[in-house]
Amino acid sequence: MRKLKHSKALSLVEVMVALFVTSIVAIVVITLFNTGNRTFFQVSETSDLQNESNLLFSMIERDLARSGFVHPLRGDIDNAENCQGIINPEDAIDIVSATEVSSCFDRPGFEDENVLRYKITYRQGPIVGVVAASDSNTLYKRVERTNDCNIIITQLNMQDVMGRALTEEEIAITHGWQPVSDNIGTINFSYPTIGAERNEQMLDVDILFQTRVKDQFYQLPFRKRVYLKNKFVVSSSGLCDDRCPNSKRIFADYHISSDVLAWDPAGM
Repeated sequence: MRKLKHSKALSLVEVMVALFVTSIVAIVVITLFNTGNRTFFQVSETSDLQNESNLLFSMIERDLARSGFVHPLRGDIDNAENCQGIINPEDAIDIVSATEVSSCFDRPGFEDENVLRYKITYRQGPIVGVVAASDSNTLYKRVERTNDCNIIITQLNMQDVMGRALTEEEIAITHGWQPVSDNIGTINFSYPTIGAERNEQMLDVDILFQTRVKDQFYQLPFRKRVYLKNKFVVSSSGLCDDRCPNSKRIFADYHISSDVLAWDPAGM
């Protein structure tokens, strides 16, 4: 009869050592995985925030830098519909609060024969009663039609204000509050203080971008200084029946004479 060979069993100490080593290896692997996973998401989200900041600041700068611009076609004395008043500096840029700013300017129509004036507003949420589920981490934008930067032209009052229906172009461009970014931690619109004086021809836009990934906050602060090149250029426009310095017929009322006695430079 064959004798059975008995295998020697592991001792309790050996089992505990094996479990300890296995646990250490598992902890190291899990820690490395979590660290790599967290780093991947952080790099990915940070890159997304940088791309979003570039796009958002480009849009904001474009809208704010045009504030106060009055199109030269306003001086077209052959088109009475284009005759509108100047844009005052306080209407060109209106800092309603640190989290809300409006810009008013002209832009030509699609046919390049008429000029339309718009008011664009940026505001950080929440916007109660206007946008459903609005929150404080969202930046909203609104585009409105106006002629004086104050009275808003809508489908309801267009007959009283303009005496005509809104065109398809006007309806297509204007819109209510729409989200443009939902990664806003804080935002601040302000005039910079340079030296000891506040410069109202520049506007600082400070945005702290913030995103949440698996309960982790990633934040990136950005600042953009916008030069308000048109805000104080009031001499570039006026009522058409008063003065039209931008008129395309600026010499229409001038008489060119060969009579040197009409004006003698040497006598000035």
